[in-house]
Amino acid sequence: MTIPASVNDLLRPEPKRDRWGRYLVAGPNGGKAKGYTRVTTLAKTCSDTYGLTEWAKRIVAVGVAKRPDLIAEAANLTADDKGPLREIVAAAEEVGGANERRRLGTALHKILEIIDQGGDAHVPGDLAPHVTAYQQALDDAGVQILREHTEQVVIHDGHQYAGTGDRIVTLPGFDLPLIADLKTGKDPLSYGAGEISIQLACYAHAQHTYDYATEQRGPMPTVDQTHGLVIHLSARPEGAAECTLHLVELQPGWE
Repeated sequence: MTIPASVNDLLRPEPKRDRWGRYLVAGPNGGKAKGYTRVTTLAKTCSDTYGLTEWAKRIVAVGVAKRPDLIAEAANLTADDKGPLREIVAAAEEVGGANERRRLGTALHKILEIIDQGGDAHVPGDLAPHVTAYQQALDDAGVQILREHTEQVVIHDGHQYAGTGDRIVTLPGFDLPLIADLKTGKDPLSYGAGEISIQLACYAHAQHTYDYATEQRGPMPTVDQTHGLVIHLSARPEGAAECTLHLVELQPGWE
């Protein structure tokens, strides 16, 4: 996707990371940058990966069944042949469709980031219904996006964590803005409600925003620390586009 220069100006710089993928954050007084643990890493420490692992196995089985060449390659290998089997598994995952939703989800995140910051995104025809469903769901619920906090990096110096919050929004019935997260996977709350609660709670309790263009801290807006909002826009290549909104309790995640 080609992004016009004017739109590029809307997008925030990519966070700097250390070799372990942690966010590199400069000291409060401009000191040497330190690696802050990613919020998603913290959230995954308590996640139940059984369902995801079982799904991955099924995807590989489907992929191998569709590719006789992969069966032939694996026929004379053992479980100790890690390198060749890793390549076979990766090919089977691709054929089985494991990466298609991920790529669609990444594309939707970028498109909606541009749109929510007032830019003119190029929307491929097959993703237009997803964008419409997203905007309609927000409009119907009265959700207002705080444009200046779209894809905002937030940090907590005390706990030394950092992460990128998708949105901060206002919602009728709540006195304070809510942290909102866009999920494009399949039914994320059924398999990862606890993980999502931790993730959004960490964002809500962050001490500062962080700007990688200047490497400076900024004031963290006061947000609701009891509830967050999940915007579930299922990234699927087939079927009708659907977007649903879900409130998530944050106190269990923070504890």
